[in-house]
Amino acid sequence: MTGFRFPWEDEAATPAPAPAPAPPGPKPRPGRPKGLGRAGEILARQPPPGAGTATRHTEWLACRLDVSGPADALRAFAAAAAGVGVTPWARDFAAEEEDVFHLLATRAPRAGRLSLEACRIFAAQFRERLQDHQDRALTTIGHSRACPFDLHALLPVPTHILALGVQHPDAARWLAAQWGTTEIRKAMLHPARARQRRPAALRYSFFAADTLPRAAVRRLAKAWPQLMLDLGSPG
Repeated sequence: MTGFRFPWEDEAATPAPAPAPAPPGPKPRPGRPKGLGRAGEILARQPPPGAGTATRHTEWLACRLDVSGPADALRAFAAAAAGVGVTPWARDFAAEEEDVFHLLATRAPRAGRLSLEACRIFAAQFRERLQDHQDRALTTIGHSRACPFDLHALLPVPTHILALGVQHPDAARWLAAQWGTTEIRKAMLHPARARQRRPAALRYSFFAADTLPRAAVRRLAKAWPQLMLDLGSPG
């Protein structure tokens, strides 16, 4: 299963500084994804609902966040912001498997290129991959600091909201009010310039799903009164 990108596969496992990161998501290419045939074509065009809200019809907005202030406060902020980059939402993998099966079953057999049995097998494999990734990601929470700007590390989603799942209306309302976006990806911390002016500053870049995380920045500004936070577009 090498041709189809799962929702997490466009995220950088170990972010590195770069002047202009590419937007998340699979790049459009002609033809079918290698190795998955008709199933890969269908899922690449229309990922199932359970695959994550940020994988479907999402506009990824390039953002930069400049954080300036006393050096001690900046070091504390950078330490608090680093995390695994995963929000541990509750997920119903059995329902997601059924979503994938029904998506394939309503499209592939009509073209005569994928049987119902093959749809069921692929859906089961898809679920295994999703669940394995989720299990591995959860074990790294609290240990990995590969993501330099992790919103869940800075502004954690409450346990009772996580239990609802990311697609629940109450979860969407919480995210809109507290983060201002549903997800960020490809977060990077850029090195300071050699002749950087005082006060010292950090520059983060990332992509936000559909809307800028203005609500998160407002909350962070209140929580870190010694620091100045400036959110905008790269430039």
